[in-house]
Amino acid sequence: ASGARLDAARALGVAPSPVPLLGAGEPEPGAVANELVASPVIARRPGRVTGIRVASKARIVPGRGTVRVRYRLSADARVVFTVRRSPGGARVSRFARSGARGDNVLVLTARAGRTRALAPGRYVIAARAVGDTRELAVGFRVGGPNRP
Repeated sequence: ASGARLDAARALGVAPSPVPLLGAGEPEPGAVANELVASPVIARRPGRVTGIRVASKARIVPGRGTVRVRYRLSADARVVFTVRRSPGGARVSRFARSGARGDNVLVLTARAGRTRALAPGRYVIAARAVGDTRELAVGFRVGGPNRP
């Protein structure tokens, strides 16, 4: 069995670990075991935003309204949110939050991570997990019932 492990170590390009032999009595000086000692390497994929949504007709009334943005993560991850005007796509705000695997909620106000309030109109909020290239987006409005 030890010879098979040594052959496996050679096939993988890993040197056998210098572990003293155990048995009856003291091991000889410089004796090594022919054992393959390697820790498994587990490649972790970064978390990914797998879904994002807001309630239908989501609207923030400045000064008193909020919109709940619900998003789902495949693993614990830091999520970067980008708020853009729609149409036009001019970036208005960018901020990050940490999220846990599964469903998460972001409460969005008319300030959207900024100190200045968002002007009335249509906006898009996009979510992207750090380390991932895919971005998911959803629209919302800022303004009262008689505003655009």
